[in-house]
Amino acid sequence: PFLAKNLLENPVFCFPIMTNSLNFAFKNFNSKKNEKKMILIPDLKGPFGKRTCLIRSLRAHFLGEIVCIRGIVVKRGERKIKIKRSVHYSNKSAKFFVKENNEFDEDLTFDLIDEGEGNILDLEYGLSKFINWQSILVEDFPDQNSSSKNPKTIIVVLENDLVDSCKIGDQIELCGIYKPLLQQISSLNFHFFPTIISALSLKNRFNSE
Repeated sequence: PFLAKNLLENPVFCFPIMTNSLNFAFKNFNSKKNEKKMILIPDLKGPFGKRTCLIRSLRAHFLGEIVCIRGIVVKRGERKIKIKRSVHYSNKSAKFFVKENNEFDEDLTFDLIDEGEGNILDLEYGLSKFINWQSILVEDFPDQNSSSKNPKTIIVVLENDLVDSCKIGDQIELCGIYKPLLQQISSLNFHFFPTIISALSLKNRFNSE
């Protein structure tokens, strides 16, 4: 119960530890040394209690925690490539620099990093980590929108094997981390920001029945 509570309330810290532990155990117990390298990601299943809610029921106190929602996919973006971790090398100081990129970003950008005094660092493609990335728009079921003229939607970010796991019109159930989209805050409205869900697991309700 203690571990489950910490995972639900602080997934940004706990989920990577769980993922690393799973892959460490798999690597040690896997006897096929020449097998293609695999990265395992834990699958989360409920019940999640009060964290299972409608999109319209998402509130500020859920920020940074795991939530579970059900809805219909109304829009699906293209599959893209994102830099998860970039490694840069400085010819001048002969040092490597690592930059973690965990922000929501629809564009693949290779930022020029300056070490200082005009010394531009080179991106090491072989040492950097790239992942598949996709965004979808999920809407509450029609019967859940009957009390409101405007349907409630939210952007959901899919990574790795979750990419292309659903299509427009699919009824899905997903759990993920409810996050603020901080980099889209303008200087005039710095008190307000949009939110997204970073998916950890996704299930097609129609296929699972």
